[in-house]
Amino acid sequence: MVSAANNGAFVDLNNYVWDEAKYPNLSQMAQSVADNLTVNGQLIALPRSRVVGRYGLCYRQDWAELLGVELANDGSATPEDVYEMLYAFTYDDPDGDGSNDTIGMEMTSYTGPFDIIQTWFGCGNGWAEVDGQLVPVWMQDEYFEAVEYIKEIYENGLMPADFVDRPTDSWSDGCKKGDNGVFIDVLDSGKRIWQYFAAEDTWTASVVNPDENATMVFYGAVNGHTLATAGYNGYFTLSATTCDTEEKIEAALTVLDKLNDAEMPILTQYGLEGVNYEYDSDGYLVDTDTEDSSLKGNYLGLNQLLAYLPSTEECTERVHAQTDEINQAQNDAYEAALPYAVVNPALSYRVNSSAYSENGATLDDKASALRTQYICGAISMDDFKSGLDNIRTKGYDTIIEEVNEQYQANQ
Repeated sequence: MVSAANNGAFVDLNNYVWDEAKYPNLSQMAQSVADNLTVNGQLIALPRSRVVGRYGLCYRQDWAELLGVELANDGSATPEDVYEMLYAFTYDDPDGDGSNDTIGMEMTSYTGPFDIIQTWFGCGNGWAEVDGQLVPVWMQDEYFEAVEYIKEIYENGLMPADFVDRPTDSWSDGCKKGDNGVFIDVLDSGKRIWQYFAAEDTWTASVVNPDENATMVFYGAVNGHTLATAGYNGYFTLSATTCDTEEKIEAALTVLDKLNDAEMPILTQYGLEGVNYEYDSDGYLVDTDTEDSSLKGNYLGLNQLLAYLPSTEECTERVHAQTDEINQAQNDAYEAALPYAVVNPALSYRVNSSAYSENGATLDDKASALRTQYICGAISMDDFKSGLDNIRTKGYDTIIEEVNEQYQANQ
């Protein structure tokens, strides 16, 4: 993308999107997010905005209450408190069936949950500022403290031994089926687990009280920290070849802007009132196209065109009719996590590092693989640190230098 931008592949949106009269929604994009999509001064894309305080931990409330391991509702839980919960969910029979058939937390080959856990120890988000310089987190002491904690979870059987081979497409199934009770990732995944529990026709999970469906607790920050998103997930670009006139550029941006008008989140995600949904007596939105799935064709996929601007939070609030107990709990958790969300201070600088563009993502993958190998006992700590040193000599020292040149220039 950076290479293509430098070769003039994309329209520089700086000349257009900040016009509040023409683009009342797009023009309210956060400058910090725009910086992350800027290459050599050119704004090459519009973000598909996401809640910044979106990451956290979700757990089975009924299991935690039964075993007395609930996390403090004031957000003061520590990594040790989470470990105690994972241990109890694994060895203290949380579903009460007398069998040793549960495990603390679900885990797959996607190691994003490890990045979240690392922040609980004061570790950065990908990068951190240390002594006035930006460095990758694996140069922090807190990083190794967090990795040792994760290794202990693995060695004591509190997460699947075969997580490296587990696919991500069925990630939440373990929690839904009652195999485990903790899910660490985006909080809206925990919402979907709770919604699964709430649907009586799909209820299969082990329960403490057979007369009640299980619920989930959304817990954003642990020990005063959680991972922040980049503020977006995916983005829109305008091709300089296709949008080769001002008229075409403004037409495309007008469509993207109007798709963020107040009525669009409901229209693109739920369809037409009276056809695809209706409101119940409590004012909640109820799908009516579940029996005839072909009706979903009216709107299915249209929400992929939403930039969720001015902000994801505001767009969510617009869909007021869908805010039932579960959605309200999720939104409350987002808000509670936001002040503690650890941002990546190098995002906008990394975009403009030529060394990172060339092989930074590959080196990041190698660092992540080394972490997994150490957690699983395949390599020693000496091998782990030696491997990270090798990554620095293979190009990461140059990335660090280029990032800090920009960082210092902005101080």
